[in-house]
Amino acid sequence: MAKVIDCKLWNDWEGLLMPWTVNWVDFTIVQAKAEWDKRFGNAELHLALLGMHFMIVVNLGKGDVEFQEELKDMMKELGLDGE
Repeated sequence: MAKVIDCKLWNDWEGLLMPWTVNWVDFTIVQAKAEWDKRFGNAELHLALLGMHFMIVVNLGKGDVEFQEELKDMMKELGLDGE
């Protein structure tokens, strides 16, 4: 199985420089966070310094397939399956 990697970059500066363009203003000085989502098989690393954020998500496996099928069924029952 091929591993899937997703990288994201964003910043908090818009909220400070143009507060009228956003609904809330927050600014991260320093943040380091790691997370392992066993239900979906993802590992995440989020780093931020002076309002600049970097996040990488790596899919390590299939996760809890039974839970994912139950979730799909619930979404279908609610009409939120995208069809």
